[in-house]
Amino acid sequence: MEIKKFIACFSFDERKIGSCIPGVYSIHNKYSNKNYIGQGAIISSRFSRSKNCLLRGTHWTEHLQSSFKEYGKEAFEFIIIRKENSPSKRNRLEKYY
Repeated sequence: MEIKKFIACFSFDERKIGSCIPGVYSIHNKYSNKNYIGQGAIISSRFSRSKNCLLRGTHWTEHLQSSFKEYGKEAFEFIIIRKENSPSKRNRLEKYY
């Protein structure tokens, strides 16, 4: 699914992506146009954790890690799709996207 509307987009090299925003996000591969969708109570923490794991080669999603290894960090961007406080709504939105 192509994400046409979003709140913010950050390059992989960004150090900070904002404060404690709860919501749904995407790690987007610009070359393959594929998205890894996730959600969290503090998106900036999820971004930092995912970024560090990808750089170390230890990300919990094997397909994303493999894609990162193949395309390199320049191919990826971090997109905040939607702010959402409710954990149950975040879960539903994560499945929707």
